[in-house]
Amino acid sequence: MLSKRTIKLINSLEKKKFRQELGLFAVQGEKMIEELLKSDYKIRMLLSTDFYFLNNTLNTPDTEKILVTEDEMHKISTLATAGKIMAIAEIPKQQQIFELKKNNLYLALDDLQDPGNVGTIMRLASWFGIDTLIMSENTADIYNAKTVQATMGALFRLQVFYKNLTEVFTLAKQQTIPVYGTYLNGKNIYETKLTMNGIIVLGNEGNGINKNLDKYITEKLYIPPFSNNNTHSESLNVSVAAAIVCSEFRRRNYDNF
Repeated sequence: MLSKRTIKLINSLEKKKFRQELGLFAVQGEKMIEELLKSDYKIRMLLSTDFYFLNNTLNTPDTEKILVTEDEMHKISTLATAGKIMAIAEIPKQQQIFELKKNNLYLALDDLQDPGNVGTIMRLASWFGIDTLIMSENTADIYNAKTVQATMGALFRLQVFYKNLTEVFTLAKQQTIPVYGTYLNGKNIYETKLTMNGIIVLGNEGNGINKNLDKYITEKLYIPPFSNNNTHSESLNVSVAAAIVCSEFRRRNYDNF
């Protein structure tokens, strides 16, 4: 049975303030828990309506196992339909030192606000073999419940750094690392030479890439529409644009993998 104190603690993790104070976040759903269990993340609490699952999973002294009722799971879940399993995991302390490697391809997110978009882009990064993402300091928190869910487990396989993008792009310039940005007035991506390495910058959902970063962009890219008579949408969702751009970069360099 769940205590009121535990319910309050879990519900508080919906807010970034308490996630940061407690160093904890929630993971929900069987697929996500499966990915979490394969990772190096430390699990503080495992909750389930299934006694068999609890009894046969993760036998470590550091993890508290709690059998809950469906009603209790509903009280602590943020999902439209509460699942059978939830975990409370520790947010890892940033142990890796951030460094730009000249031969790597990175994604940089500039002030993206929608947690679903951020999570989807993380999932795309994992699919296209991009293992490090650079987030501006105002980009949505990767441990937001919606972000975590949208990553479909990619969260547990990626390195994510929240950095001042001006400083990162200054460093890239010093190392002659190309910085690509998505713009509505850029060059046709299908006609532009793309390298295996570099940083791909994706801008805010409503405002695009911050103007103060324009001077650091070495190549502005545009995804052209294919509809007739200018009847196309004004722009693409940023996660859709990310999928197209990542695919094009990898397609050009497919023979090198």
